[in-house]
Amino acid sequence: METFAVQVRLTDVDFWRMNRNSRSRSSRVALFLLLIIFAMIGVLAYLTAPDASSRGLFVAIVLGSVLVLLLIIRFLLLLVQRYIIYRNAYRDTPREYSLEITPTKIISRFSGTSGEIYWQGVQEIRRTRDSIYIMHGRNDFLIVPLRCFESPEQARIFLEHAQQWKAAATDAPTRSMNSVPEDDYESSVSFSLSPQDYWISFRYINFQRNYFAYIILIALVLIVYGLPAIPIMLDRGLNFEQRLDTLMEMYRVLSVGLVIFFAAYWFILRYYVKHYLFQRNNLGNVVTHIQVLPGALLAGSERARGERAWRDILDVTFNGAYIFIFVDRLRAVTIPASAFPDAKLALLFFERIESYFQAARSADSTAS
Repeated sequence: METFAVQVRLTDVDFWRMNRNSRSRSSRVALFLLLIIFAMIGVLAYLTAPDASSRGLFVAIVLGSVLVLLLIIRFLLLLVQRYIIYRNAYRDTPREYSLEITPTKIISRFSGTSGEIYWQGVQEIRRTRDSIYIMHGRNDFLIVPLRCFESPEQARIFLEHAQQWKAAATDAPTRSMNSVPEDDYESSVSFSLSPQDYWISFRYINFQRNYFAYIILIALVLIVYGLPAIPIMLDRGLNFEQRLDTLMEMYRVLSVGLVIFFAAYWFILRYYVKHYLFQRNNLGNVVTHIQVLPGALLAGSERARGERAWRDILDVTFNGAYIFIFVDRLRAVTIPASAFPDAKLALLFFERIESYFQAARSADSTAS
């Protein structure tokens, strides 16, 4: 059987490029939303100008301040994402692994952990100037930097075969779930995620667990209310009362704009995750089987299966409704408590997971 293998070694820049490419579609949606908000702020500024004679100047100051604000925020986000978020988010992600592609599946191996992804589970294969990306989930990419190949010709052959085998894959599962043991709800469980489950998992991982999101939000609010005040305070043609009135009107416009922006962003994000991402990944038709063993976590479905040692798990948590097993800071296995006959079995299942996880951590601490 024809196979192609490559040894991958990743850097922080590779993760940065991966996230930049994976968010191109959502960035276009955000830009469209910002243009709408920008126009609405301009209309509100025109209607609420304190003086009809200075209406044009007031609108220009407001829109100019907002534009400068957006440029500054964009620049700061790029810096924060590249040098703080992604560097820390993927700090525990394996940087070296072997990748092998066959006509039926992709096999990855690293540090005692292995995984198999069938071509039916691959959504997209994309090549950029620097890397080849194999997308098989919302935040799941296999990164193959072009520098890992011996020559451009080898990279071309690898990409052509990957695209050919993906195109030849049928929608029929290549592995039956009958080959896994039946659920005993103590060490194994099977489940399917609903759109609501997917949204709650997305929200928990990206917002509730990500404290950088709150730092960015606080910085955004401070900049929004601080930056527009600078040209007004420096305008010597205004007395104190005029400056105060102008600031109050401006803050009222900005407050309305912020409320509209965040409400629209949250609504669009929720719809995008629950409908577009959920449907694109076809998660409604995927049954995931989880089995916990003393040495590793086993996860499998019709599209992929993998084994991860407990020492390579970042964290485990249970909030009463969902069990989250974090493989890194931006990815987690989500197990709904509704997959169990009752809440007590879900708790017992989590306690088993936590005991294996803590035992692996204790073993690593002792070894070090």
